[in-house]
Amino acid sequence: MPEIHNSVQMQESVETSFAFLARTLPEAMQSLAKPQVIACDYEARTLELAFEIQHWMRNPKDILHGGLAAMLLDSTMGILSRCFARGEGITPTVAMEVSYLLPIPVGTRLHIRARAAHAGRAINNILAEGWVEGAPGKLVVTASGAFYAAGAADGATQQAPAGLR
Repeated sequence: MPEIHNSVQMQESVETSFAFLARTLPEAMQSLAKPQVIACDYEARTLELAFEIQHWMRNPKDILHGGLAAMLLDSTMGILSRCFARGEGITPTVAMEVSYLLPIPVGTRLHIRARAAHAGRAINNILAEGWVEGAPGKLVVTASGAFYAAGAADGATQQAPAGLR
C-alpha cells in the first residue's frame, strides 16, 4: 500500500481495506458488522466509522455485547493505525483498554471516532470514543490501543511477530 499523504488517499485506503476484508473474509465479524465510513481527516489523524447494532450482536440484556463493542473499537483503531504505517501488512493490536460507559441498544447506530495520538516507527497509539447517533456529546464507550506499526513494514498478514504473541 502506498504511503498516505492526504484525506482522499486515507479514505481510499480505508475503503480498500474494507473491500479486501469483505472479499477474503466475508464471514469475519469485521465484515458482518458492515462498517460505514463517515469521515477521514489525515491532518487531524482521525477516522470516524458507523455501525448498525444488529440483532446478532446483542447479549441477553438486548444491548451490544461487550466483546463485540471491543471488536468494533479495535477494528476502527486498527484501520486508522494502518493508515499511518509503512509497508503492506497489518498493524496487529499489542494492547487495548476499553471503558464501557453506557449500554448500546440493538437497533441503534454506533459512531466510533479514532484518533492517532502517536504514529511511530514501531508502535502507533490510538484513542477512540463512541456514541449513539443523535447524541454525539454522550459517550457510551471509549478505548485506547497500541498497534504494532512495524508489523506492516514486516509484511505481517495474520498475526503479530512471535515476541508479541
